[in-house]
Amino acid sequence: YTTYGFTYDGNFMRDKWDKAYLGASLGFFNDKAGDANLGITQVDLAISSGIQLNSYNWLAVGVQGGFAQRSIDNASFEWGNQYGAGGFDPSAASGETMNFEPFNYMDVSAGLAWMYDKNAGTLSSNDALMFRAGVAMYHINQPEQMMFSQEDKLASKIIGYFSGRIGIRNTNMELRPMVMYANQNPAQEIVAGLLARYRLKEASKVTGNIKEQAIYFGTYFRVGDALIPTLRYEYAGFQLGVSYDVNISSLSVVSRGRGGFEVNLGYRLVTGTGSARLIN
Repeated sequence: YTTYGFTYDGNFMRDKWDKAYLGASLGFFNDKAGDANLGITQVDLAISSGIQLNSYNWLAVGVQGGFAQRSIDNASFEWGNQYGAGGFDPSAASGETMNFEPFNYMDVSAGLAWMYDKNAGTLSSNDALMFRAGVAMYHINQPEQMMFSQEDKLASKIIGYFSGRIGIRNTNMELRPMVMYANQNPAQEIVAGLLARYRLKEASKVTGNIKEQAIYFGTYFRVGDALIPTLRYEYAGFQLGVSYDVNISSLSVVSRGRGGFEVNLGYRLVTGTGSARLIN
């Protein structure tokens, strides 16, 4: 698998609107897989709007439209008729009539999100609360996938999530629960977990000379598949983390629990009008 992706998003109209803003994003994605280079290239443009309901609650809604192309490298196929006593002969007739041509399609998605954000009572009380929840539907128009048949449509995908930040009053600890559900008929995935954040050093509020440092530790659980122990270190907005998938599915008879490591690097950029995060 060879995958590239880039997304840029921002907001505007915050200076003119007291309790609302507009958001926009542009995304690019390219992926190629397997010996046949099964590939997809997609460009997406999204527009959203956030509205402040009261002192603590925000609601946002957005729509996304994209253009995609799928392709296969026909020259990479090897057919049985091309093998003989001398081995594989790419110049030999394959006897196959299939020729996969690239095809294009439009893709439409939409989503709704809610956020509750209550700041800490004092600079040192560490009792802030933040909760986020949302749901999105991708491939609403169920675009036709014409590589094999015009009757083959891309099924709609639904994703829902909930996450939180719960400060434990007058301590250096914070809890971060998370639940994610995804369904694209007939496949589905459920991931839930809890991380604890322990602040090693508090950032200086006035000079900014002392940078905040913290560690995260906890476990995620992918239902029916794996436990995912996770460890992260944070310094001045940067995060470096490592996790490991411990296989607990029926395949564990063969895998003996072995899964895969994942390393991620993130940076949280805080501006005068909000924040953005680049990760993985």
